[in-house]
Amino acid sequence: MGLMDIKKELTTVTLFSKIVAMVLAVALSFIGFYFGVKYGKSVSVQADPKPTQELIGGNKDEYGCMIGAGYSWCAEKNKCLRPWEEPCEKSSLREVPASLE
Repeated sequence: MGLMDIKKELTTVTLFSKIVAMVLAVALSFIGFYFGVKYGKSVSVQADPKPTQELIGGNKDEYGCMIGAGYSWCAEKNKCLRPWEEPCEKSSLREVPASLE
């Protein structure tokens, strides 16, 4: 048996060892994954049915007016309104100053 035969045999054994090691690593990975999925603890996440904090702008007063949007109750007009868009007082054309007529 020559030196070349020994090197060739060692190369074959080394290659075979690498192949066996890779096959074992892949097999162990699949086995670990299978049993981890089958017998592992399942984690369930449940959504909170009610938010812990109210949404901004969702606050209403006793009449149902959206406070965050600037609405307030006007008893004279019997509705929610924004004071800068519509005044609460009932106005008539008779109240308009004579200078505008």
